Amino acid sequence: MLTRALALCSLLVFVLSATVYAAPKTGFTSFIVGNAADAQPSASLSPGLVLMGGGTDVDAAFQWMCQRAGGGDFVVIRTTGTDAYNPYIQQLCPQMDSVETIIITSVTGANSAYVSSHIQNAEALWIAGGDQSTYVNLWRGTAVQTGVNFLLNSKLAPVGGTIAGSCFGLALSYLVHPYRPRLSLAAMRELLGYSKWLQLANILAFASARAADFIIARITGAAALGFFTIAKEISRLPSTELAAPIHRGVFPGYAKVAADPILLKSAYLKVVSVIVLVVFPAGIGLSLVADPVVHKQRAVQAASVTTMSMGAPPELIEAACAKASLPLSEAAQAFKASTVGKLTSDIR
Repeated sequence: MLTRALALCSLLVFVLSATVYAAPKTGFTSFIVGNAADAQPSASLSPGLVLMGGGTDVDAAFQWMCQRAGGGDFVVIRTTGTDAYNPYIQQLCPQMDSVETIIITSVTGANSAYVSSHIQNAEALWIAGGDQSTYVNLWRGTAVQTGVNFLLNSKLAPVGGTIAGSCFGLALSYLVHPYRPRLSLAAMRELLGYSKWLQLANILAFASARAADFIIARITGAAALGFFTIAKEISRLPSTELAAPIHRGVFPGYAKVAADPILLKSAYLKVVSVIVLVVFPAGIGLSLVADPVVHKQRAVQAASVTTMSMGAPPELIEAACAKASLPLSEAAQAFKASTVGKLTSDIR
């Protein structure tokens, strides 16, 4: 009984060694499934070339190569990756005597006798996809290049590879090269003729909006600029917090009467008259109380900065920042709600 068990184990080891073979060598690693011995070329061996793009492998292409090979050894060469092609090709091409993947990682490996003999003895060769620059750096002028040339020109065996995408990209790059953007002043006059006034308007608008800030900060310092900024924001409250929201609120009413020019004109004049009636007095009132309001707002902002520097919680900082502006904001919001509702109902 023991003798029989030992015999079965020996047979299993023999079968596995003949079916799956991985040989780590200097500069390369080989993985073989099937018969590790060299198979003799078939009389039906005929040449073929497959250039496949990147992505999913095409089963029919490998089956076509195996048919052209007429059996024998199918070799896959690459610089990185795994032996995943071995079971894939073996399943597609059961007539092949073996399938081997050789991962060549150095020039030394590319010049080894093992790699050279297994490539030249192959009945079909597949160059796996990847970074083709590594193929050039590791294989050019080596036994790998000699073996591929031997298969293509002397043995006339089918050869393929995942290189069509890179070849197409290389050819396409030469085709589109004349259309690539490059520095040119040929159209400078045309561009400036179109955009110079727009650019000038943008520069002047920026200078007009920011010139006062630069001048005040330069002459009187940051403290005066802070007071000026707050005063400018407060002075714009009637237009930003009252006039603009009212216009946005009544716009649907304008759209509803757009087909009637007389009614549209009447509605627009009514809205403008209400805005003027409110904004002008608000502006005058703000100008009368500008000094205490600005100083109070400045003091609140200074207090918020101090509170923030002392590590106060966010809710306390928010309350300090909103303390001075809250009454004015609530009054503005209430007026906007009542005014917009009234004007919209009047237009309708």
